Amino acid sequence: MVGYRNASVLISDKGIVSPDGKTSDLGMIRLLEKVVARTSGQNPSQLAPAVVAAGNDISTNPLTKLLKSTNSINKRHELMQIQTSIKLARSEYAAVLTSWLNQVVARNLISEILFCGGTADYMRRELNSHYSGTPCLWGVGTDIPTQVDSFGLGSRLADVYSVFLYFSQQVS
Repeated sequence: MVGYRNASVLISDKGIVSPDGKTSDLGMIRLLEKVVARTSGQNPSQLAPAVVAAGNDISTNPLTKLLKSTNSINKRHELMQIQTSIKLARSEYAAVLTSWLNQVVARNLISEILFCGGTADYMRRELNSHYSGTPCLWGVGTDIPTQVDSFGLGSRLADVYSVFLYFSQQVS
């Protein structure tokens, strides 16, 4: 699970979940903090939706609403600065996240990985690339009933709801 605030790992072997899961503070906020450090006047709460909307190719359209400059030349420069900052931050964040995952999970023992969370969705390209020899499954598209997801949280509930379903089957 890779979310806004942290990243967590649960390891399962033949359906038995290991009791020693790991959690780190390596959520999307770390990427956003790197962008804030390289730009002027930005903050993580405003950056998050624009960075996600900008996508893998870091489209400039969603970033234009972040601009603080009023002069058109300065706006162009600021837009390029934000775009470059996101590109660098994304690369650095991917390196730190995958390094932590390598420490937590022995790659030679993994048969598949299930990624959940909005940040995992956002980092899909980098995670797929890093784990190119391992089947990666994605929590996106997990059908969460509307009575469970009354606030429209979507993939943020995929891990919790999946564990609920698993344990419900165990009890039944």
